[in-house]
Amino acid sequence: MGHSAKHKKNKTRHKGEAHSGKKRKQRLSRRGHRWLGLLLALPLTWVLLTGVVLNHADDWGLETRKVSSSWVLNAYGMSPEGQPKGLDVDGVWVAEWDGVFLVDGTSHSLNGALRGAVRDGDGLTVVTDQAVLRVDADGEVIETLGELSLPIPPILAVTQTAEGVYLKNTEGWHLMDSAWLNFELVDGKDLSPQSVEEVQDAATLDTLRSSWAGGGVPASRLVLDLHAGHFLGAFGAYFYDFVALCTLVLIVTGVILFYRKPRRNRG
Repeated sequence: MGHSAKHKKNKTRHKGEAHSGKKRKQRLSRRGHRWLGLLLALPLTWVLLTGVVLNHADDWGLETRKVSSSWVLNAYGMSPEGQPKGLDVDGVWVAEWDGVFLVDGTSHSLNGALRGAVRDGDGLTVVTDQAVLRVDADGEVIETLGELSLPIPPILAVTQTAEGVYLKNTEGWHLMDSAWLNFELVDGKDLSPQSVEEVQDAATLDTLRSSWAGGGVPASRLVLDLHAGHFLGAFGAYFYDFVALCTLVLIVTGVILFYRKPRRNRG
């Protein structure tokens, strides 16, 4: 074989190897582009869908709707600590949870620890060891009574009979008059104090947790935080940096792959 033929053969071989290596790089680039697209599909879908929802927040009433799922309340630091204690008064729950008193879904501030609650006409009277709260049928506060209007604190127990409401302190049982202006020490050996216990029922706990948190987180706030990444806390900024950089890489690699295509494959 002549020198010229041998040189031509080597040149053809090198050209073929270069072409083969170029095709391998193109395949790897296309594969990386596809995998990057798949990786970005979920976060981009997240951002796009939450953006659409935010555009229609007023139309869908998201400002007035609230989310009270336990995991959402925990994420916002709106879950009370410990276990609630309370009692059911003719279908109305009265409870104390992490320093907040809940009466039929409405929160109130009171001093002391819950001792019980009784019917007060159409309303309710809530008794702690330091104070008494009276609310009407609509949950509006009628009055709050302190130590000057009650038997000497601490109040140890409360109960109710046909004669009225009885409060017990270290001196014994006291019968309150209907206007809660006067009281008298009575023989209460036949009286049975109310029992305040830890709430165990899951449905009741969810209701009380939602009431404690003011009904929950506005749906519009939740969607906005999901869209902006605030729901992820400090990680949210890095998450959006990652999405932005990957999107830029996807765009750049897409443009490069487009111009690398043979002309016959272009539209």
